[in-house]
Amino acid sequence: MGYIEEIADFASSLQLNVIPLDVLDRLRAQRRSVLASIASSYNDDSARVVLDAVSSWASTGPAPLVFTERKVRVDDALVAASAFSMALDFDDYLSFAHPGHSAVLVPLLLASETGAGADVQLLAQLIADEVEARLGAACILGPLNGQLWSFVHAAGAAAAAAKVLGLNKERTAHALAIALYQPPRPSIPGFISSGTKVLTAVEGTISGLRAARLAAKGMIGPLDILDTPDGLLSSFSYAPFHAALGGLGEYWLTRTLAIKPLPGCAYLTSVIESLLSLGPLDPSTISSIAVDASIFTCAMNTMTIVEPRIAASTTSTSRTTTRSTIAGPRIRARAKSLFSKHVHRARHSYHALSPVIVGFSVPWSVAVTIVASSFDPDVLQNSWLADHAEQLGALADKVVLRHDWRMTSQAIGASLMNLPPLGSLLSEVGPYQMLKGLLKVKTDHPTTACTNLHPDIIKDLAIFLIDKERPRITTALPTPARRFRTAMVFPAEVTIQFHNGRRVSAREQVNTGSPDHPDISKRPEQVSQEKLARFGPMGWGETRTALIAKAIAEDDDNLFDLIS
Repeated sequence: MGYIEEIADFASSLQLNVIPLDVLDRLRAQRRSVLASIASSYNDDSARVVLDAVSSWASTGPAPLVFTERKVRVDDALVAASAFSMALDFDDYLSFAHPGHSAVLVPLLLASETGAGADVQLLAQLIADEVEARLGAACILGPLNGQLWSFVHAAGAAAAAAKVLGLNKERTAHALAIALYQPPRPSIPGFISSGTKVLTAVEGTISGLRAARLAAKGMIGPLDILDTPDGLLSSFSYAPFHAALGGLGEYWLTRTLAIKPLPGCAYLTSVIESLLSLGPLDPSTISSIAVDASIFTCAMNTMTIVEPRIAASTTSTSRTTTRSTIAGPRIRARAKSLFSKHVHRARHSYHALSPVIVGFSVPWSVAVTIVASSFDPDVLQNSWLADHAEQLGALADKVVLRHDWRMTSQAIGASLMNLPPLGSLLSEVGPYQMLKGLLKVKTDHPTTACTNLHPDIIKDLAIFLIDKERPRITTALPTPARRFRTAMVFPAEVTIQFHNGRRVSAREQVNTGSPDHPDISKRPEQVSQEKLARFGPMGWGETRTALIAKAIAEDDDNLFDLIS
């Protein structure tokens, strides 16, 4: 039996009574998060364009068209809802995917057509989460990452729709195979520099739903598409982790669900939270701002760099400079000039500051946070950014982003904890194949692989990970016999230097909303409740938001009626 058929067997046979209670709580938290993200994007320009377009073409159906009084076809309702969900990067995330846009919305809106109850909706949501997270993990060494793994929505939507439509194991397998036959593959320019970013989950979600409908009518798909050397994984990974596709029903990757308390990329959350903990700051009093972070944050930031720049000496204060803080004597000797002396020019030209750029840029997000004393959806609007552009630019010029190997070690160690079963993965893809994959990412896809880092960064990272004398990863690695943890660690430290010589700093280790946060009040369930209560009224008002929260808590079959 191939991987597609194993997934189909899991999906078609899964029953609510075998799902752990904490996993069900994660599903409800994810529903709150997705609906809160939709509401928070109520005024987003790009999402509004999508809604206007859908309104012009949509035909009458059973599903609510978000923020209108209309009922339209499920497919059309999904296009609009997923665009609002994606707009401000205010989504949830798992290790290793951002599945909420399809995992929550497909069963929720399709239930308006089929009459499926909340129990079936939650089952379908869980299936989508587990499938999408595993596909992301299988392709972690490839040309795309994070939200750019948009092809996972095709599989998740197909699996979820198959459950809501009541397809058997055979038909579910073909739904998945059809969905993965020609999966979407986004580009960096479309993702980071234009309104098309809001469409990132749309194509995969719609094609996945369509695949389930086709399978229900008897269409046959390529059931070996995840098994063969020239199948799907070969297009999205240079060193596929096939073993990551296993463990369904044994390892619940939904336990790794993290809820963003702030819009923007998750790699920015600890930076913003560190900054906010310092209290309101007067921009005119600030001399410089240093941000120390892991390789993930540094890599993310490269996508938004829009000028020719030099990754230069540690005395530079350029907005586009990255420098390295190396931990450990052997590593210091080996990686003495990872970030120096190389001029790198931007591949794209961005003509206006936008909410998308701010949501993936350390300097711009720091500037917005200081000027607004917040990082809320109401300041991530084109009009607000345009009104404050000069002040934001002057402040962003004072930001220096520095890479810290210890933070990278902590982040990678936490990520490895979420790859069950780790032993199988490492035996399938050895260190040399992993290194080859990393180097190919660097060579073939520089925009997604730290264009402003020295070319030796990938090699040194590989050496760093296998070096017995490197700074220790602080958490034990999982084994099949031991339940893995659900850590989501993206540490960052912000240091502010004032003109009068005073200096203050703050550090955050674990993002608020992470499942293993040491403060129980900052874990997904609590954060999702606060998120919906705070941002739901932006789209639905206080009364409707309270009804939505109640419906989610009580597993109301007709939750979908409340989002119109």
